[in-house]
Amino acid sequence: MKFVTNCYLIDKEKNKILLGRKKYGLAKGILNGFGGKVEKTDKTIKDAATREFLEETGLTVINPILSGIIYFRYADVTNDVRCYIYIGDRWRGKVSESSEMEVDWFDLKNVPLGEMWPDDKLWFPLLLEKKNILVNSYRTKPGDFPYKTTIELRKTFEEAAEENAGDGNGAAEN
Repeated sequence: MKFVTNCYLIDKEKNKILLGRKKYGLAKGILNGFGGKVEKTDKTIKDAATREFLEETGLTVINPILSGIIYFRYADVTNDVRCYIYIGDRWRGKVSESSEMEVDWFDLKNVPLGEMWPDDKLWFPLLLEKKNILVNSYRTKPGDFPYKTTIELRKTFEEAAEENAGDGNGAAEN
């Protein structure tokens, strides 16, 4: 299993969220948070999230909170990915576009879910409601749209981090 991160930044004063649009590759043109692979040099998964966020936005996100875990499950399990979702609301620096992502602020009440991955519309609103989520997204191969998505709400993330997501008898299903 591969380990990756995805981090979102919320500006509470302006009621906005920072999103990026991928410039190339598998997710070209899709809106998303900021993240990537956990590197061997990262001491923790949170360190990987803050490093990737800085690389892609020019901002240092301060103490982001683990708010979700998404398991991307494929027919060939060697491609499976565990994605740790973080949300922050404090930062240092000035936003700058990277070679990988276009960067823009969006109104929290009007997030363009139709420009995100298809199953994001199921779990992303829960994240914005400050719910801890455990998602299983089943796909035939990387880049495919999901054929099934399950979502479980968690009280804390200790329980989500400790267990394997299994089949997931989720609160929402696609």
